[in-house]
Amino acid sequence: MTDEILLIFAETIAHLISARARLKGHASRSYDELISLAIRKVDEVAPLNVSKAAAERARELRLAKDLRQYCWFCQTQKRGMKDPDREIFHWEHYTTVDEMAREIYSLGESPAPPDIAVVLRRAKIVWILKSENAKLSGAGAGSRRADPQQAYADAGITLGHEWTECTRVPCEWHG
Repeated sequence: MTDEILLIFAETIAHLISARARLKGHASRSYDELISLAIRKVDEVAPLNVSKAAAERARELRLAKDLRQYCWFCQTQKRGMKDPDREIFHWEHYTTVDEMAREIYSLGESPAPPDIAVVLRRAKIVWILKSENAKLSGAGAGSRRADPQQAYADAGITLGHEWTECTRVPCEWHG
């Protein structure tokens, strides 16, 4: 992820947090949703990994590429991942949006964009199987997991690559 892109996301989030504070409780839920959406959209530039089980399933389905080359939009397309009902694979926020939002809110009512960018730098995505996602949720690690590495280990999910090998390559079809 480039620092410049993260800083732009962070500036946007800082502005939303400031506006939310000025509303003094009015429409704050709407602003919370906007802030969560901004955090979620960092996934478009975050490092992308794949579980070993998801990679094996992709081979069984004879997908043309490494799953790390597919974005969320590719999942349902025939030319993409051939998972039209999103029943096989799950686009997983390794560090959850909720965890990052909690950390950003803990910075106060006027957080500095560089401080927000530090939190956003933790954003990582993993293609996992739906069955693996059920294990994460069943282990109480759905949207709340302070230690993603431990949560994955507890759920028996093994990543296919070291994070240092997971730079984001723009999707061929969706950028």
